Amino acid sequence: MAFEFVKETGKPIDCVDIDPKLIEFGKKFAEKAGIDNVRFIMDSLSSLSRLPKNYYDQILLIDVLEHVNEDLESLLKINSFLIMDYILIISVQTPSYPKYFGYGFVKKDRSCKRRIHHRGLTRILNRSGFEIVEWSYHTNLLSPYFCQAGKGINSCGIVVKAKNVR
Repeated sequence: MAFEFVKETGKPIDCVDIDPKLIEFGKKFAEKAGIDNVRFIMDSLSSLSRLPKNYYDQILLIDVLEHVNEDLESLLKINSFLIMDYILIISVQTPSYPKYFGYGFVKKDRSCKRRIHHRGLTRILNRSGFEIVEWSYHTNLLSPYFCQAGKGINSCGIVVKAKNVR
């Protein structure tokens, strides 16, 4: 997703991950794709301090929040990196995630602290200074319809587009 953004816009991006294997994978992927304006930073979200404040116009937080202990503090930090009124795109695993990916897969992922419900994500985003602009559920073709019917619990993930308002 981020590399597609680079290809379309030519804007540079920063990729942050705590896992050195994923950093290496990202570097190889960028090299194969011919993308050279990517900076890779190995750091954890909770200790991240090397990024400039009020600098980014978009941040992608894909399947990260369910792995951190201090989600409010992490989102407040992310908010400080964004230019005012700009966009955070976040995806999280819901409690239904194991139904779609199998309990064996989920047991192997020992770093996941919790699955996040719609209400919980709304609350934490609002408390950290984000206003939700758009919601969608992902898993299968019917997930968006369950979401619109108020039954989004049947999907394995939530994707949210939010802008910072503080």
